[in-house]
Formats: sequence, structure tokens, C-alpha cells
Amino acid sequence: MRRVLLVGLLCGCQTVWAFNDQQTAGDCSPIMGDVAGSSITIECASLPPKLQASLTAFLENWQREHARTESNLNDLLDVRQSKIEQLKAEAEAWVKRYESVKTELEALKAQPATSNSQQALITQAEALLQEGEFDAVVSLLEPLKADGDDLVQQQSQVHFIIGQALQLAGKAEQALPELKKAWKQSNEENLEYGFTYADLLRAQNQHKQAIREFEPILEQLREQEGKPQGLFSRVLNNLAVLYADTNQRRQAEQLYTENLDIYQQLSQQQPAVYLPYVATTLNNLAVLLQLDSSRRE
Repeated sequence: MRRVLLVGLLCGCQTVWAFNDQQTAGDCSPIMGDVAGSSITIECASLPPKLQASLTAFLENWQREHARTESNLNDLLDVRQSKIEQLKAEAEAWVKRYESVKTELEALKAQPATSNSQQALITQAEALLQEGEFDAVVSLLEPLKADGDDLVQQQSQVHFIIGQALQLAGKAEQALPELKKAWKQSNEENLEYGFTYADLLRAQNQHKQAIREFEPILEQLREQEGKPQGLFSRVLNNLAVLYADTNQRRQAEQLYTENLDIYQQLSQQQPAVYLPYVATTLNNLAVLLQLDSSRRE
């Protein structure tokens, strides 16, 4: 999840935060350089050196794609602080994505339909994953997409793993069709797959398509008894972000408000976990109201 404690209110920034995951890795921190430095490094204590190097390369590319120039020192400081928060969130999401691929590979290998030869191939993929060789993981798993067209669950899982591995390698555009296939081949029943696909569409600024994917996911979750609360809240928040980005501000406010009520209730039992989510949602609401002069109070 991306966290900020009312940054938008305190520094005057208009920063809106999307949620990538209900729980963060929590061990990623910036290595500070001089204020004018163009690059910021984030280190995550849980990562071995080779994976840390892969993460660093991913974040360096992210910084190049999101570069901006500020001439005023105060503006530079504000932008740098916001950038640190964003990079920390990107780093924690990257670590979570890595853990997801690792878990999915283990589950795929354990499936009854997975043959001995496929298990051996997946074991190789696991070793490559630990080395940060994400392109090699993709190449190794490609043949599994052609095996057993009737094994829908396996096919869906393979596409999802490949899509996430491509994301780890910083290849979001190539990841999109893989994640779409994973979602569709699950018969749109694996809502985590759907969220991952829809949220990458959002991150790639394909807002209308992302909304079309998120809305039925939200409706499915509303109808579920004992729904996964973390996923429900992530969908509420990120769909609200999309509504705000497409000038559907009333709809955005409704979803933010609904999510705020959820987090305020949860924070009464677990304040250390959920108060940051309360603060983030308040920040997003504040930014939304700043954009609507008729609603400012």
C-alpha cells in the first residue's frame, strides 16, 4: 500500500495514493543523498543482494520515467519528499510482487495436474527468480502456456506468474496481456487476478478500461459474504482514484467516504495497522475537495 500521513495537506502537494496491497513489506527505507541529487535509492532489508540490485534497477528506471525539474529549493524539497514516499511504496509493492510470484510458483508446482517434467521446470524457474533473472523465468515458463489447453486453472496461473515476472522486470506493457489472460481464463472468479490486471491498467493511464474492469469486481465483492476486507478496500480506493482522475468526483467521494468508515472501525481494534490507512484516505478526500472549488470548506 502507498502511505502518506496527510502529505497533501501539510506540504500543499496534490498527491493521491493508490493501494497496491493491504500489507506493506515494511522494511524498505531510503538512502539519503544531497538535496539536489537526481536519484534516490531504496533498500529493503529482506532482500538478498542480487534481488536488491534488481529492485534498484527497477526504481532507477521508474525515476527516469517520472523525472521532473524544479528550480525553487522549497519546491525541490517538497517534490523530493513526495518522491521518497512514492519510491518507498513502489519498492514495497515490488517486494510483495516478488513474494506473490514465489507463492504462485509453489502452488503451481503442487497442483495435481502438474507433471513431473513441469515440476522440474518450475523448480528451475524458482531458482532463477531468486537470482533476479525475471526474463529467464518468463522464457522458461512460456512452454507451459501451450500445455493442456483444458487445464484452465493451470493456464490462468501460468499467465499470472509470467505477467508479474514481467512487472518485476519493469515491462508493464508486456505484462498487461498476460494479466488479462490470467483474469479472463479464471472466468473472472479470481478477484486478486482481476485487481492486479485492473490496477496495472490504472498505472498505465488506461483509465476508462481500468474502470470497466474495477466496477464489476467491486460489485462481486459487495455481494460476497465474508468478503476479503483488504481486497475490498483496495478496490474501493483505487476505483475512487480513477473516478477522480476522470472528473467523476461525486462517485469518488462516495467510495472514499465508504472506505474511510471501514478503516476508522478497523483502527479501533488495530490502530497501529489501520490509522495510516485512515490518514491516507483523508488525504485523498482532501485532495479531491481541493479540486472542486464549490465543495471546499
